[in-house]
Amino acid sequence: MDTLFPLLEVAAPLMAGALTGTLFKTFVFPKVLSRLGPWAELVNTPANRLLSLFFAAALLGLAVLCHSSNAEEALAWLRAHPGRLPFQPTPFLLQVTFHGAAFFCAYQLAAFPDPSPQEDGDAGVKREGAPAGNRRSS
Repeated sequence: MDTLFPLLEVAAPLMAGALTGTLFKTFVFPKVLSRLGPWAELVNTPANRLLSLFFAAALLGLAVLCHSSNAEEALAWLRAHPGRLPFQPTPFLLQVTFHGAAFFCAYQLAAFPDPSPQEDGDAGVKREGAPAGNRRSS
């Protein structure tokens, strides 16, 4: 059991975040897009996808910093720089920060916006078939 706990400590927030992000993307995201109207096209821009990757990387870095294997060094650094935080950091606070950062990192990656349909190389081509006037008879 002692060898299983570190694995569960990392996997539990990641799996919960991935499941929540997938459920959001499947059920809630289409409703949000339909209510955005003309603003919905901004959700799938390359800049938004790049920003999502940046946030996921920042959250992953925070999770690595606050993991229990780095807790002593992180606490020592935070206590050596007392003006950085408005409160006194504790090991429990680092553990909670790790779980939150791991959850939101997996959530961010699971809810990552898909590329818009026009970006797969066929810009402007509909997939349903050609219009009735352009069909050729054989």
